[in-house]
Amino acid sequence: MQLSRIDFNSAFARLLRPREPEVVEREQPETAESPARAVAANRVTVPLVAFVGFLFLVLLLFVGTAVVGQAKIRADERMIAAVSAPLAQPAKPFSAEAGFARALAATRSWADDAQLVQAQATISGDGKFRLSAATWSYLFYSAQRKASALVVSGPDRTDLLSTRPTSGHVPHVDTSAWVVKSDEALREFLARGGNLFLDAYPQATLTLSLAASGGQTPAWQGRLVDNDSEHTFHLSFDAVTGALVLEPTR
Repeated sequence: MQLSRIDFNSAFARLLRPREPEVVEREQPETAESPARAVAANRVTVPLVAFVGFLFLVLLLFVGTAVVGQAKIRADERMIAAVSAPLAQPAKPFSAEAGFARALAATRSWADDAQLVQAQATISGDGKFRLSAATWSYLFYSAQRKASALVVSGPDRTDLLSTRPTSGHVPHVDTSAWVVKSDEALREFLARGGNLFLDAYPQATLTLSLAASGGQTPAWQGRLVDNDSEHTFHLSFDAVTGALVLEPTR
């Protein structure tokens, strides 16, 4: 049987027609699945990138904090070193005030009510008197014991030398009013005539003492004595104000 050209074309068209849905069916799932995979990939990638970025930011903050902390520590160390250097002062020279504090502590085992009556230092020299090397003697009085105690204090040691009964009223120094220090008292004494006396008698011996004057008011007295000529020079100063204390004329 012979087919006409029309029939042959119709048959060929029918053979080709069923294949078109097949192609569409195979391509549709692949086309629909690709965006889903892309979305899924994006859902995983975006949080992962954000998490990595967060970790990196935390690391940067940690490193930055550590660097700043170390810099602050080094700056603090430099500042402490700079501040500490001027504060590291050498030990103060020995003085009547330092000796008094030691002497008072030494008397506490003898009498807890001991009060200062007099402080005194005697220096033999060549016109150059160094109070920092002087040994000071301190006389204390105890009303409870009705006795006095002699304490000697120097740069190296402090000793309670002796005690003795003492009767009658003994004026004591109001140490809270002790304002003028021993080195200031010596400077005032030398400036107000002491140096002139030493020019004439350079081997004179200096005695500097603190005692009650006019009740309990403390006063400094400086005395220079030339043993060869027996000439003397002395002045008194108020230990509160530094004013010159004039002795009554006789």
